[in-house]
Amino acid sequence: MTDTEPETLRFALLITNNGRIVNNTVHSSRGDRRDACVTFLRLYGYIRQTEVDDLLLSFGGADPDAAVDAVSKLFKKYGLDVYLEDRPVPEVPVRGVPVPMYSILQSYDNSAQNVLVHFPTLEARTEHLRRQLSNLGAAVPPDAPLSEDQLVARVQRALNGLLDQRVTVHLATSLSPNWL
Repeated sequence: MTDTEPETLRFALLITNNGRIVNNTVHSSRGDRRDACVTFLRLYGYIRQTEVDDLLLSFGGADPDAAVDAVSKLFKKYGLDVYLEDRPVPEVPVRGVPVPMYSILQSYDNSAQNVLVHFPTLEARTEHLRRQLSNLGAAVPPDAPLSEDQLVARVQRALNGLLDQRVTVHLATSLSPNWL
């Protein structure tokens, strides 16, 4: 942790490849997150290493999030999208079995409206999907025995029917968040 990073935050990095989650990690500083992001993106080999190095040098180590944004723009045309999120550290450290986290990622073609939402329980995530369908005018009966995958498909179909861009909805479950 650097002197400028608050100890009450952790820095999440999510990378998708054509809408599929390929990296979901948490780091202790923005600089660590930047380094992990660049290392991961370089594995794809789409961009010359010197081009990435020159871009990073232009930041001189300052503003790691802006550096990640600049580097991620190089890879975007290859279907790689990068999402950053600062997460608070729980006041009471998680002990024993880690607390799971259930997430929904809605990925839009233009990526300006992408949404990443976290839920503490599977039931809360499922209820959110049902509420979203209701808000989109595609409600399902509360007692309809639909799986989460079926709900996701319906949400995705409803969004794609309303918008002029492709929307992909993904479920992610982290059974052991890296808070500590």
